[in-house]
Amino acid sequence: MWQKLRKWFGLEKPDPFVRQYFFESNIRSSIYMTVVVIILEVWMITNLIKTMVTGNPPRTNTWLIQHGVSYVTLLVTGVSLLIYAIRYIRGKNPSKKLGNALIIIFSVVCIMFGIYISYLDYIKGEQILAFLMMIIYVCGLYVWHPLASLLIMSVSFGGFYLLCNASVPATYATQVNLFTVWIAVFMVSLSIFQQKRREAEKEETVEKMNQHLQELSVTDELTGISNMHDFRLRAGQMMLDADDISSKRFLFLDIENFRTLNEKYGFREGNVFLQDVAAKLAEIFEGDPTARLADDHFVVFTDVNNGMHDKLDTIREYIRKEKPELYLGLKCGAYIPRERLYSPSAACDRARYACNSIKNEYDQNYREYDKELHIESHRKQHIVNHIDKAIEDGEILVYYQPVVWAKNHKLCGLEALARWDDVKYGFLSPGDFIPVLEEYRQIYKLDKCIVEMVCRDIRKVLDVGLPMVPVSVNFSRLDFELFDIISYLEEQIKEYQIPKDYIHVEITESALVDHQGTLKESIRRLESAGYLLWLDDFGSGYSSLNVLKDYQFEVMKLDMGFLSDNILNERSRAIIDSVIKMADEIGMRTLTEGVETEEIAGFLEQIGCERLQGYLFGKPQPAEDITKKIREGTYTISEEYA
Repeated sequence: MWQKLRKWFGLEKPDPFVRQYFFESNIRSSIYMTVVVIILEVWMITNLIKTMVTGNPPRTNTWLIQHGVSYVTLLVTGVSLLIYAIRYIRGKNPSKKLGNALIIIFSVVCIMFGIYISYLDYIKGEQILAFLMMIIYVCGLYVWHPLASLLIMSVSFGGFYLLCNASVPATYATQVNLFTVWIAVFMVSLSIFQQKRREAEKEETVEKMNQHLQELSVTDELTGISNMHDFRLRAGQMMLDADDISSKRFLFLDIENFRTLNEKYGFREGNVFLQDVAAKLAEIFEGDPTARLADDHFVVFTDVNNGMHDKLDTIREYIRKEKPELYLGLKCGAYIPRERLYSPSAACDRARYACNSIKNEYDQNYREYDKELHIESHRKQHIVNHIDKAIEDGEILVYYQPVVWAKNHKLCGLEALARWDDVKYGFLSPGDFIPVLEEYRQIYKLDKCIVEMVCRDIRKVLDVGLPMVPVSVNFSRLDFELFDIISYLEEQIKEYQIPKDYIHVEITESALVDHQGTLKESIRRLESAGYLLWLDDFGSGYSSLNVLKDYQFEVMKLDMGFLSDNILNERSRAIIDSVIKMADEIGMRTLTEGVETEEIAGFLEQIGCERLQGYLFGKPQPAEDITKKIREGTYTISEEYA
C-alpha cells in the first residue's frame, strides 16, 4: 500500500525514459501554449498602442506602463520558448537544461501575469479570471511532479489570496471558491501526471520490445553475435567494397564431438560453451562478419592474408582446452568467392559442403571447396533430383553377386545390389548414390524399386523352368521409418507369386545398434511373415553383442575388411575363428564376404564358415549373365535348389 502511495505521489525517482517522455510532452505542450499566448499578447499590445494613440478609453501613464511591461514580458518569454520548442522538435538538439529553464520561466511569468491582472480586477470588484486561466493553463497542460504542482499552486493561490485580502478583505465565498479551485486544479495536475507516467511506462515497454526485436533481427539469440541475416548483409557489402576478393574466404566451422558435451553435461552447459566459443570467435576475428548458423555451426567472412589459419588454430586450441576430457575439435570448410555479387548464403553452403567432406578424416581439419568438390556436389544434387526419373526410365538396375557353399563352392544364393546407369554421369557405383539417398531420406524409393525388380527377375527364371537360388535384399533402417517396406514386400511376393523362401532380408548391424527401438517391431513383423533375416556387415563397425542377444538371425555376414589386409596373420585368424564358433554356438549360420583368394577361402572352410561371397566367385553382374553362366556350367547350383 505504501509503495503504491509513493508511486502515486511521484516519490519514486522515475527512470531516464520516463523523465525524457515528460520533457518531450512539455515541449509539445509549449508549442500550443506559447502560440496562444503570443496571439493574445500581440492583440493586447495592439489595443494598448491604440489606447495610447486615441486616449479612448482614458488610461493613466502608470497603467499604460504597467500593462505594457506585463504584455511585453509575457510575449518575449513565449517567443523564446516557442523558438526553443521548434528547434527541439526539428532535431536541433538544444540543451535540455535550457528547455527546462525556459518552461519554468514561462510558467512563472504566466502565473505572475495572471496574479497581477486579476489583482487589478479584484480591487475594482471585477472577476479574477486572468489568474484562474493562467493557473489552469500552466498546471493543466504541463506535466509537473506532484510535489512541484503542490508547491506551485500553494504559493500562487496563497500569494494571490494574501495580496487581495490585504487590499480588500475577501469574503467567505471568495475563500471557499479559491480553495475549491485549488483542490480541483491540483487533482487535475495529479491526474495528468499519473496518466503521462502510465503512457511513458507503456511506451517504454513497447520501446524495449522493439529494441529487443531489432537486436534479434541482427543478433543470434543464444550467443549474442550476429545472426545469418546480419552476416549476409555485412559480408555482401564487404565483397562489393573490397579492392580484391581473391583473398577473401567464407568459412564454415563445425565443432567436432559437440553432441558428447550435451550428453555428458546437459544442454544448459552446452549453450554456455557455445556462448564462450562465439565470444572467442568474435574476439579473434574482430572486424570480420561472424555469425552462428545453427546448432554448433558458425560462419566467418575473412581475409586469408590476415592470419586466417593462425586464428583458426587459436580457436581450435581454445576449444580443445575448454573440455579436454571430451576430445572436442574444429573442422573448417572454406569457399573462395569468384565474383562480387555471389550470394553469401550459397557461399556458406559450399563452405559447409567442404567441411562435411572431411568430417571423417581425422588428420584433416581444413578443406577448401575446389573443382573436385564442385563436381561431387553437382553429382550429389543430381542424384537427389533425379532418383524418381531414374526409376521411371529404367536407369536403376539390379546386379547379383553369387554366394557359394564353402565346402564345394556351389551356388547357394545371390545378393541383390543396386546400380545406376545415369544418362549424365554414366555408371554410378552404390557408394556414389546410396549414402546420398540416405542423407536426403530418399533411400526407400530405391529399395522399393529393387524389391520389385528382384521379384520380377525371380519370376522370369521360374517361368522358363530354370532352378533358382534365394536372393538376399538389403533394407535400410529408413525403409522402416519412411515407408512400410514390409507391406510392400508382401504385395510384390503375392503379385509375382514368389515363394518366401526365395527372399532373404539383410539388415546392417549398425542400424540395429543405433535404432533398436525403431526396428524391433519391424523385425518381429518380418519373422512373423516367414522371412529369413540376415545380419549384414557384422564387424564392420562398433559391433554390439547385444544385437546377437536381442535378435534371432538366420545368418551372420562377416565383413573381411574389419580384420586387415593380411587375414592370415595369427591375430586375425584367432578373431575370425572365435566369431564363427560363437555364431555356431548360438545357432547362427555364417557367411563371409570380401573373399578374394583361394587361400582365404580354404582357411574359412577349415574353421567352419558355411558360405562365402567375394570376387573370387564372381563380381556383381546382371541377372542375364548369372543365368548364362549357370547354363554354361560356370556356376553349379547346389543340389538342394537344383
